Amino acid sequence: MKKTLGDFGEYVAQCMPKYVQHVQVTNGNELEVLIHPDGVLPVLSFLKNHTNAQFTNVADICGLDVPTRQYRFEVETFSILCMHFHVLACISMHVFFVTKK
Repeated sequence: MKKTLGDFGEYVAQCMPKYVQHVQVTNGNELEVLIHPDGVLPVLSFLKNHTNAQFTNVADICGLDVPTRQYRFEVETFSILCMHFHVLACISMHVFFVTKK
């Protein structure tokens, strides 16, 4: 299962090199994809509509603030579920906002 997910993750990265920055599979057999912020809609649409993906359910969207990082905000979309293949995916991106004082 892990190799199949890894292969599919690499396929997604090859299909969308403008948006996908990194792909990995966790120990819990969950696909993690780090994307550029401009790629939210294209990547999620690809994962929803591609025949070999069919991630149709988004269960959770979460944000994280780490002030010590240059790109301090990380937006993570958790638990994108593919009911057909019984697979979870996590899509995340780093976002930089300029704050005025």
